[in-house]
Amino acid sequence: CSASYGYLNLSVNDKVVRYFEDLKKNIIYINDSKECKKYINEIEQNVMNENLKIIGLDIEGYKIGRNGTVSIIQICAKDIYIFDLYKCDNSYLFAKYLKELFENKNIIKVTHDCREDCSILFNQYNINLNNIFDTQIAYNLILKKSKKELYQISYDDLLYKCLFLNNNHKIYFHKIISLDNKIYLKRPISKELI
Repeated sequence: CSASYGYLNLSVNDKVVRYFEDLKKNIIYINDSKECKKYINEIEQNVMNENLKIIGLDIEGYKIGRNGTVSIIQICAKDIYIFDLYKCDNSYLFAKYLKELFENKNIIKVTHDCREDCSILFNQYNINLNNIFDTQIAYNLILKKSKKELYQISYDDLLYKCLFLNNNHKIYFHKIISLDNKIYLKRPISKELI
C-alpha cells in the first residue's frame, strides 16, 4: 500500500496504513509578516486546544548552522505551514513571531537532528528552542537501552526502521540537492522540495 501527499509518495506497511488515512492537511505558504502573525496565532490556538500540544518542525536552507542561510521553516500542526524567511517582507517580524512559538515551553517541537537548526536560530535570530523532542536522540536512547552501537540515523532510515515507511523519492530528492546546494534559495520553491 502507499500513501501520497503532494510529491511525497511513501510505501506503507499494511500494519500502519490506518494511521495515514486521515492525514490530509492543507499546505499554507507564508511570506507576508501580517500573515505570519495570523498563522502563528492560529497554530498556537489550535495546538493549545489539543490534549498533546505538539508541532512538527523542520528548517531548510543553505548550509544550515551558525553561519548558514534559512530559507524556509516548516511547521506541521493542524495544517502544514511554510514560512519563507528568505523572501519575506520583514524577516525581523517573522523571527519575532516565530520566537514566541518556538520558545513556548507548553508546546513540544518534534524534529529530527536539530543541532544545526538550533544553532542557526540562536546565532542569527536569538531564538532558543524549548521543549524539543528530537527523533534522532530518541532513537539513540532506544539503541543505548538495548546495548547497541549508537549512530546518526537519517530521517528516511528512521521512518523505515520504526514505521515501515519507504520514501520512494528520497534518491531523486537527494540528487537534486547534491546538484545544487543552494536550491532552497531559489524562488519559486520547487514543489518537490516541499
